[in-house]
Amino acid sequence: AEPQGQAPRYPSHICRGRALTMSLSGAVCSVMLYSNLAWSVDNQVTLEFSTPHGVAPNGVLLCATATGHRFDRSSFTVNALEEGGSQFVSGDAQTVTSSAATDLRAFGGATSWNHRAVETGVAADVLGTDAYYASTYMRRRYDTLAVDSTGASLAGVFQDPVWSTTDATRKNDTDFYIAKLSDETLTDTERQTHAATLAELNRPTGNCALLSGDWAKDTRYELRFTAPNPAKSTGATELGWWMAPVTYAAAASTAPAGAGGMEPSNRVTYTVRGDKTGVVCGARSTVKNALHDACAALTLSGANSSVAAANDPAACADSLQWTSRAEATNGLGCGASGQAACGACAANAVESYRYSGHCVSCENGAAATVSDGGVNRNSCTCAAGRTTLKAGGSACGPKMGPAGTSTSAAALAAELCASFTGVKNGLSGGPSAGKTTGVGGGVAAGAHAIATAHVDAFLAAAGSLVDSADVAAANVTYRSTLMFDERAPDDPTRRRGLAGRCAGCGADGTFVDDYGRVGAVKDVQFDAVHALRLIGYVLHLKGYDCDALYNPDDKFVGIYGAYEAAPVCGVATPA
Repeated sequence: AEPQGQAPRYPSHICRGRALTMSLSGAVCSVMLYSNLAWSVDNQVTLEFSTPHGVAPNGVLLCATATGHRFDRSSFTVNALEEGGSQFVSGDAQTVTSSAATDLRAFGGATSWNHRAVETGVAADVLGTDAYYASTYMRRRYDTLAVDSTGASLAGVFQDPVWSTTDATRKNDTDFYIAKLSDETLTDTERQTHAATLAELNRPTGNCALLSGDWAKDTRYELRFTAPNPAKSTGATELGWWMAPVTYAAAASTAPAGAGGMEPSNRVTYTVRGDKTGVVCGARSTVKNALHDACAALTLSGANSSVAAANDPAACADSLQWTSRAEATNGLGCGASGQAACGACAANAVESYRYSGHCVSCENGAAATVSDGGVNRNSCTCAAGRTTLKAGGSACGPKMGPAGTSTSAAALAAELCASFTGVKNGLSGGPSAGKTTGVGGGVAAGAHAIATAHVDAFLAAAGSLVDSADVAAANVTYRSTLMFDERAPDDPTRRRGLAGRCAGCGADGTFVDDYGRVGAVKDVQFDAVHALRLIGYVLHLKGYDCDALYNPDDKFVGIYGAYEAAPVCGVATPA
């Protein structure tokens, strides 16, 4: 029975009164705790996230979405990390014992990319080198990116860098430190200190942090970091965060030097993995995001009036925690001082041991128990064919594959092979096979639909195994080394009158339609069969061959279908 007067607690994926769909890639992000929600004060954020099922990222891009929420490398500090486990089972917890985030195992590989473990800036610093985002323009960059894969708004993710000083001030300070570095009497320590200060002088503040290292795929992480909240003057009313897993690539060592003589190994480009819109971090239903004025709240409490009158946000926030005002613990969730007691979890949800009782939904599964080092914990078991999520407010994700029956990567690859082979067979059969069962039990459409939509359909169904970056990389090799044109006068597509032989076509193959528009016949059959073959090639690169779509032992087998018997210059019909 629920305690009297208390509403049931909903998992963190229930946001603003609606349940969000889950990411098929497995990348999930949730805000679990805020230490302080006062404007202009340092706030320790506890974030739970998971990496994609099929990709081990080199970095995690984390961006604040509140208006004017900015920080730099000195004000964004990583405090601790837990790697592994799930919402129900503990992982390996580590804390930072010095100022370097590289104390944490997951951050240890940052230097191999000539990166610090934590770099700060704006989203464009990373997304600007990913070719996918070159098309995200209508009037300004990224304005076509409105929501993430769950339907959550991306408002606030894309902000501009801001310098805290004027150009003239930065120039004067730069000249000052350059002059100091020329002093031959400096010790190595002094020289390093001045060089570090010089490096930071011309760096603006931004709303994003890039966390580089050896992140694992399909793994839960709990990250604790400290960053300053935005000032009241920015107009920010509530905090928010967005996350995207990223892989890196460096220029080949044989590439020419870049601008200013930059070495090729220093030219790193980034690719967002999983969902190209990233994922907005939901918040636990009992944790608030709204910012408040600590000095105004302290004044209302009637305590420490002299501190409140001084109007120092940090001092007011520190004093406020000793009062009974609820603002001081709004980010800590139910059960904290000044907050409502925790009610029972909602129907079909279980209480995790984490965060003083975090509710996790077992929707598309059932409640269960699991051993955590000999301790029995509440947990969920997911229905067959459902992905398992290791972070966030839901334990069970979307179905795997077009039929939703796969329970492993190999089974998913086999299901995808069978589904798209069915589409190919329907395409090869011509118009009479137009109602052949297609992807997910739908009707196999004609060549136009296959050429334009079926790679996207493949990505939608294969999200836990393949992402758009996989397809884009495969397509480069495929089109440069594996694409061929077997079309000839006796090819089946030519016998249907394509190319310049269509009725009403001119010598150049163009025609005028009934509306006076000039058009040209396009052999979409060619694009369709190669779209399906590309899908087979992607599966092959992932380690799962689908010979019906792409046979690595016969790379240039004909894919149009059988040639029709006809004499060619008096010799036999070619095979």
